[in-house]
Amino acid sequence: MKIKTKLSIGVGSLFIVILIVLGLSTYFIHQLAHDAGAVIEDNQITLDYVQSMQQSINKIHVKVIGNSQKNIANNMVSSFEKNLSTQKDNVTERGEKEATENVRKHFAAYKNLYITSSKNTSIDSANYYYSKINEELNYIYKLNRDAIVKKNNKAVDTATTGINLVSLVGTLLLIGAFTFVLNFPGYIANPIRELSEKIRGIADKNFNQRLDFSANDEFGDLAESFNYMAKQLNDFQKSTLADILVEKKRIESIVNNLDEGIILLDANQHVIVANPTIGKLMDLQTEELLGKQVQEISKQNDLFKAITSNIESAKKKHDPLHITVDKEENFYQKHVHAVYTYDDWAKKNNLSGYVIFLKNITEFKKLDIAKTNFLATVSHELKTPLSSINLSLKLLNDKRVGELSSEQTHLLNNIHHESKRLLRYVNE
Repeated sequence: MKIKTKLSIGVGSLFIVILIVLGLSTYFIHQLAHDAGAVIEDNQITLDYVQSMQQSINKIHVKVIGNSQKNIANNMVSSFEKNLSTQKDNVTERGEKEATENVRKHFAAYKNLYITSSKNTSIDSANYYYSKINEELNYIYKLNRDAIVKKNNKAVDTATTGINLVSLVGTLLLIGAFTFVLNFPGYIANPIRELSEKIRGIADKNFNQRLDFSANDEFGDLAESFNYMAKQLNDFQKSTLADILVEKKRIESIVNNLDEGIILLDANQHVIVANPTIGKLMDLQTEELLGKQVQEISKQNDLFKAITSNIESAKKKHDPLHITVDKEENFYQKHVHAVYTYDDWAKKNNLSGYVIFLKNITEFKKLDIAKTNFLATVSHELKTPLSSINLSLKLLNDKRVGELSSEQTHLLNNIHHESKRLLRYVNE
């Protein structure tokens, strides 16, 4: 399932739950209003009718009994009959219709007995129908009063049920929303974090990195593509490893056969390559140097310390090293080169290590010494006759030896000037 679909389902589910809560709330509020309205409206009207009829029949009976009258004012009878007729149209409870009909029958008999009849009937008969009418009216009153209590309880139950159900659904909604908020960011962020870590591993040449996203969504597609890329890189690395090893052996062969000494250091100044020339100069096996730190070797070998000193100043011109090999003096010129590689991830050059060359300049040094000795010898051999010439010139210029002509004086001055110039060259 795609992430977009999951988001749509999640948000849609929350929306549906909210609609359900709103629907339930509306339903129970409407039901509560309906029940409360029923309590106030129908049954209360019946109670009013019953009370009015009781008042009317009481007044009628009082006059009948008290005055022994058979003809009662029409307004009291009309009031009773009007309320009775209206009550017949407002029947709401079971048994109320039969009780209302009984009231009608008893009142008709009561009316026929004392109002419309001309016969003088006993008081007992009047009391009988009067009591029957009141009995039925009290029954109707009790039915509606009990109905009010029942409907009130029903309204309370409806409100309680509504509150409980809405609270339950609201709680479930809250739990669902909390779970969604708690888990969904991790559902998105965790795969991205894992992907970033795996990409860094790939950048560090660890092509065995794999993503395990079993979900059938965009992250699953991403994991499949990433794993395919890592596999291809791993296969490429393995396919070119043999070529790299061959090239490495070729380079090692070239380095080992050079007359110049070569030392390769990594960024942490550990020896990774040292050719046999270096081992011969320090009277060590090259295997004793590989993998060790520069400072560790320098503590045990002064020559190595001199070779690796000031390597951070790669561009600095270093003085020649005087090294005795096989009881012969040799001179080596040290050259240091810092090696940098560009990091595409960090967008900067990183120090990868150092290359130290020791070039044998013994022959050049011997020629330089021979030249120096030759010049010293020639200078010494020329200084003696030049000194004699200058002394002779001084004697000739002395008037005690004899007077010189102007032409002779001119020649002597020329000779003196040239001898001084030649002596200056010799001294230089």
